[in-house]
Formats: sequence, structure tokens, C-alpha cells
Amino acid sequence: MPAKLFSEAALTPTPEQQAVVEDICRDLRSNTPMNRLLSADVGFGKTYVAAAAAAAVFRSGGTVAWLCPNQPLAVQTQQAIAGWWPDLEPALILGNQAQTASVARFMVGTTALMHRLPPNKQINFLVCDESQKFGLAQIRSLIGEHTHFLNCTATCIPRTAALVAFAGMAVSCLTRPHVDKTIKTRLLTKAHRIPLFESLKRTIQTGHQALVVYPLAESSTEWVKDRKSAEGAFTLWDAVFPGRVRYIHGRLSDQDKLNAVQAMRDNDADLLISTTAIETGIDLPRLRHVVIVHPERLGLNTLHQIRGRVARAGGFGRCDLYLPKDIEPDSLKRLEILVRYTDGFEVARENMRLQGIGDMGSSGLAQSGQTESFIPGHKIKFKEIHWVLNRWST
Repeated sequence: MPAKLFSEAALTPTPEQQAVVEDICRDLRSNTPMNRLLSADVGFGKTYVAAAAAAAVFRSGGTVAWLCPNQPLAVQTQQAIAGWWPDLEPALILGNQAQTASVARFMVGTTALMHRLPPNKQINFLVCDESQKFGLAQIRSLIGEHTHFLNCTATCIPRTAALVAFAGMAVSCLTRPHVDKTIKTRLLTKAHRIPLFESLKRTIQTGHQALVVYPLAESSTEWVKDRKSAEGAFTLWDAVFPGRVRYIHGRLSDQDKLNAVQAMRDNDADLLISTTAIETGIDLPRLRHVVIVHPERLGLNTLHQIRGRVARAGGFGRCDLYLPKDIEPDSLKRLEILVRYTDGFEVARENMRLQGIGDMGSSGLAQSGQTESFIPGHKIKFKEIHWVLNRWST
């Protein structure tokens, strides 16, 4: 692995990052196509690591495609890579742009990549960022016979976790952030509503930023009354901090979303109200407190991704899971996993135990649930595979 790959970049890699890049490049030198999971929490540097390996492929004459789940993340990734290594000149491939992928050898884009690539174009190295956001069929449409595949995520889907645990899929984990940070996660009920409100106010009054995530984008009459939509909450919070509140959701235009996030980055706003549109690709260095309303409506992967937005620049951060109403015991048990574990890989493994492993066959597309066995009408559960493997190893 040439040392110059890192020396030209603005960041200094940790020994752990350097070792992971070397592992990936060792796979890339093999004649067997790589299928490796890069597991790292938000802010642990997986983009930098994947980009270093991609630079090696590009400089060796290969073609790189980098798949992102949304436009803000694609733009952010393309700009970061171009800043680290300008000679790569990564092309940005988005659905609302006419730029073609026919000439470029390094492409960063959304699912537009699937439609802009010429049918005969060979991808040597495919990086899938936040892979839990895609279906297997989408990813496979970009993988050729000789394509090396790097699956990047903080919280892999149950099927991927099962492949790592039971099928020997290669995995690299980044376990140390560049900065020291601590995130405390709490489960709060309606009885804690007023203290939670005061806690958010203190966060902002002491010079930090906060994020409140709601399950819906817009309000019906019922939701306005219960204040559980991003739209309804914006009006309430803007009365408390006039002009210092922004909101985003999936129905806004990409430009409106970018403007809201940019206002937070430029310190023109202190509180962001959002739906899960905030989940991936948003970097807000001053964000110290996130509140997720009705967390039982979201999956563990999504909740962990949102939590990862906090304390990106280091220090202490807080993630509060606010339950306005009582929830079922099974839902409570699932949320307690997030309180108990801070590492995304551990969250993913526990999620696999709860949801099932999906279809691990080479042609399977199910990413969770119980997989079909060779016995008609019988589905294999996680505990059955675990029992067999334990018996076999003893």
C-alpha cells in the first residue's frame, strides 16, 4: 500500500484506519472479487478509508463507482474526495443533472448511477455507502463478474450480519473515532416532557445545537393536536427561538434541505426539526442533543444513524428517545438495545437476533426475517443456526 495515498490528504489516518486500508487493498490485488463489509460508526472515518482504497484502484487504471442513498450525502462525499485527492476528479452523478458517466473513471452518485452507466462499462470497485438503504437487486445491478464490492455502513442489515457471523464474509471494523466523545442514550416517557423541554433549551442557550426528529413530515388535525409532525413542531419551536429554527423532511426539494442544513452549519440556526431525512449524510459539528419522538416507529438501524449525528466534533452528546405514549413490551425491549449498546456492529447483531437473518442464498433478496430451509414449509431461525454451529465446533 503506497504511503503517498495518505500523505496527500488533509487528514492523518489512525493506525487502525491504515490497517483497514491495507486489508482492503490486499483483497483488491486478488483475482477473486472482494465482498467485504466496512463497519464503522458515524464520524469514525469510513469514508476516508474507502476513498483511500478507491484512489489506489483509480491510480492503477481501474474504474470506481460510489453509490450514496441521497443527494446531500453524494455531494458531501464527492466534495470530500476531491478535496483529499484532487487528481481523482470524481464525477457527480445525480438524477437532476445531465452529466454522463460514460467517460469518467471515478463516479460518486445516487441511484442515478444505475441508469447513467453505459451497459458495457465495467466497474472494478464498487463502494456502497449506507448500504442498508438499498435493496439487494439495486446493488447487484452495478456488480459485474469481476467487480470488487465494499459494503459500508454503521448498522448493517440482518442478512449481512448473518453472512459475517455464519458464512465467513470478510469484515473490517473501525472502533475508534478521531476525537474523544461520549453519547448518552436515554428512554424518556410523557412524565419527562417538561424536563426534556428544559434540557433542549439549555443545550441551545449554552451555545450548542439540537435536533428533534418527528415521525411525520406534515400535520393532520390529529397530529397538530399531538404535536408529532415536523411541520407542526416547527411553528411551536420557532415561537421559542424566533428565526433560529429550521426544518427539513423528505417532501422538500433537495435545495430546501441543503439550505436548512447550511443554515445550521453557518450558525444561522440552533435547532433543526426533521423527519428521518436527517438520518444519513448530515454533518453538524455543533450538534450536541438529539430527541427522537416516537422512536418505536423507527428501526434500530435508523435510530442508531440519527444518534450518530451527535458530538461529531467530540465531547459529550445526548440522545433522548421520547415515548409520549405507552408501547408494547417487545418494542420496549428493542429500544433498550440502543440504550445498552453504542457500537453499531453490536446493534446490528442484536437486530439480527430480533428480525431474523433473511435469505443467505446467493440469489436471495430477503434482507431480514426467517430464511427458507430445505424442508418444505419450514423456515430456519437464528437460534437454530447458532445451535448447529455451536454443536459442530465442540
